[in-house]
Amino acid sequence: MPSTFSRSGATSPRRSRALRALPAVVSAAAVPLALAAPAAHAATSTWRVTTTADTAFKSTADVTLRTAAGKTLFTCAGAGQYGHVPKLTSTAATPVVVKTGSVFGTCADSQGTRSTFFGGTPAFGTIDYTATGYNATTGTTALTAANTDGIPITVAFSTPDCAIYLNKFAATYTNSTHTLKLTSGTVSNVTAGCFGGTVKTGDTLALTGDFKLDPAVTITRTTA
Repeated sequence: MPSTFSRSGATSPRRSRALRALPAVVSAAAVPLALAAPAAHAATSTWRVTTTADTAFKSTADVTLRTAAGKTLFTCAGAGQYGHVPKLTSTAATPVVVKTGSVFGTCADSQGTRSTFFGGTPAFGTIDYTATGYNATTGTTALTAANTDGIPITVAFSTPDCAIYLNKFAATYTNSTHTLKLTSGTVSNVTAGCFGGTVKTGDTLALTGDFKLDPAVTITRTTA
């Protein structure tokens, strides 16, 4: 096989042609990298709470607490809730969209004993409703409510000798009806023997109450 080098050590014509062609080969190899599509960006969700301003509200509703099996524990006619809805544009995954200063009511337990329903008082701290999901078809926002001041009680139902404490509860808000609807609550503590021991810490109870906000508030989420 003939050598690619001359006896004098100079590069042969064949070797010279190969070296001159090398930059073109490297350049051609880099083309697919340059033409590759950029990595896709994750979609960003934007929550908007539309009001004329930071809107204070006060609303009343009949509130009922039941076991998951449907047994009524407390009924509260005309319970009140007041707070405010901040005007908001946020890209946070779960922003606070409603802040409640207080919930309160006079109730009766299943035996007719006079009872109270309360939360969000200075002793218990503000109840914040956090948006966790949105149904664009119905205009309904899924909410989780909890005390954000580090206090492990959000609301309480209480008689002189029996109390059920909830540390969080679930709710929805529907734009078309302007209704903040309570749906369930989680028991953080309960008086021993209360309701024959049928209610236990960690239970999820049915908590109902439809609070219509006035003035009207619109909550939306868009994803782009």
